Amino acid sequence: MANVTVDPDIFESQGERSEGIFDGWEGPSPFFLVISDETDKAAEALHVAIGRCMRVDGNGNELTAAEMASTGEYTANYCSPFYLTDRGRMAYLDTNPG
Repeated sequence: MANVTVDPDIFESQGERSEGIFDGWEGPSPFFLVISDETDKAAEALHVAIGRCMRVDGNGNELTAAEMASTGEYTANYCSPFYLTDRGRMAYLDTNPG
């Protein structure tokens, strides 16, 4: 099993200006970066994680497809393409209900 590390400043960076891949990007949308020498496994891990995160509502509950269709709870409505950056595989979700 792989080790997962979360940036210790993750909550402080939400809503802040991000520089680098998307200079000038602002907002609460989470970015996911997988750093690994095994790029195929990193891409697979990112794909699985993003798929699950797309089903998480605003209360942190992972919904089933049936729950998503029937409850009306907001979940992420967009997943970016996967990017290969100089640090690893990256994608982001649009989690802004506005």
